[in-house]
Amino acid sequence: MIESPFIVFLNTHGVILLVVFVFIYERYIARRKELAWHALFSALSAFVFSLILKELFLVPRPYMYGGYPSAGLSEFSSLPSVHAAVAFSLATSVTLHQKSIGVLLFTVAALLGVGRVLANVHYPLDIALGVLIGVLTSLIFNKIHIKFRKKA
Repeated sequence: MIESPFIVFLNTHGVILLVVFVFIYERYIARRKELAWHALFSALSAFVFSLILKELFLVPRPYMYGGYPSAGLSEFSSLPSVHAAVAFSLATSVTLHQKSIGVLLFTVAALLGVGRVLANVHYPLDIALGVLIGVLTSLIFNKIHIKFRKKA
């Protein structure tokens, strides 16, 4: 298991840092305000939807069957991974508008998902469902956004 305090910190709070980084980079550095807000709202939607699903699927976390967690503990179910949903939502949102940064974000999101499994707080299926939620949330949000832009 992962024991480095830095890795545990990133595994617990890394997704928050990712959201802040993407928003600040897109909004203030790259000056793509619309993309910054699109990514933020997609991530927020993925977050809320994942929390709702966690209440429907009460799956114990892997560490409850032995071992110990190497990331922050949660009273929520294991399925789906909110971290993966939010990270992949951000990656998808950015990729739809800027492929070069999007590839980097997909790599970070994938590492985040692997880290959650290695930290003994998620199963691979939890991560896969989180990926699906994140990608679909961003694609749906993007489609709605495009329809509203065409009407305006």
